[in-house]
Amino acid sequence: MNEIYWGLKNDGEYYAAPEECEFIKSYENSWNNVIANTYFPSEKIDMGHKLRPRLVYWGYLSISNCVNSTDIDLLGKLGVGIELIHKASLLLDDYIDKDLARHGKSSFYIEYGIERMIMYSLNLLSKSLELINEVFSKKSSIQYFSSMHSIILMLNSMTEGVLRELDLGKISTQNIEEVQTIMALETSELISSSLVSGYNLAGGDDSVELNILMNIGQKIGFVFQLFNDLEPFVERIHTHKGKLNIDVIGERKNYCIALLNELTNSREKKKLDLLKENKLEDYIFSLLQKYDVLNLVLQECKNTFSIALIEVEKSDFSPSWKEHFSSFLSSVYAVSNSRLN
Repeated sequence: MNEIYWGLKNDGEYYAAPEECEFIKSYENSWNNVIANTYFPSEKIDMGHKLRPRLVYWGYLSISNCVNSTDIDLLGKLGVGIELIHKASLLLDDYIDKDLARHGKSSFYIEYGIERMIMYSLNLLSKSLELINEVFSKKSSIQYFSSMHSIILMLNSMTEGVLRELDLGKISTQNIEEVQTIMALETSELISSSLVSGYNLAGGDDSVELNILMNIGQKIGFVFQLFNDLEPFVERIHTHKGKLNIDVIGERKNYCIALLNELTNSREKKKLDLLKENKLEDYIFSLLQKYDVLNLVLQECKNTFSIALIEVEKSDFSPSWKEHFSSFLSSVYAVSNSRLN
């Protein structure tokens, strides 16, 4: 297992699963076929760094030593189905956050308009459900209904998370508990569902094993969201978003801000509510430094990730899977962490 699979350019190196190149090829072929037949075959809807699809693959491997030839195509389509849900949410997220760009390219709603962005998001979701339905309809009735139920719950969680975020209110009122809940609903649920979907496709239906994968997914998702929340404070001007960090001044959830609220005094909280735009950002950065918030969040990333690896090790899955899956997760953690340097 010395093989390294490369993500997109500048994304870094990710540890490769056994026979993963075949899965990646299947995923990319399915992705290109699906996107080519959407209403907007836009380069803005790229196939991403494949984290969620690859978690689908790892979920499958948790109870299977290898992917049988008949399931490679199904796994690729399932990975595309999961990723389409993520892409649809990003189109909406860019508009909600008023981001002008994503990865240096103008946001979808900027180029095509708000109405088309909304309908295309719904279109991508419908294509996602069509693919996932196609995949699991070829399996047993138990796997089909269990898997579709899981996907429906995941969509419900993600949309509830966004609604909660929209109602967060003033920066000074953000609290750890509510932000953690939103992170679990919006981010961790999709990570968990990726693992569980692959597990179901391989024929898994053990409730104990499902809970283990879901718990691991929740922690991994939380860590990756923490890294995402840290990024705006490492480099204030974000060329890939097209402007200064809108999350801070747009009253969107951010774990760093929620933690800051736990540490600031009443006078500082009051000032947070009074300042606007750049002055608000300047003040937030000074408070983050004063209370050493970024290092506290980085330590929480490290601690939570360590607990996730412990849960992998303590599970009853095969020793080989545990070893390789831990190596894969560690490589993704390392790449995510390196982006903050």
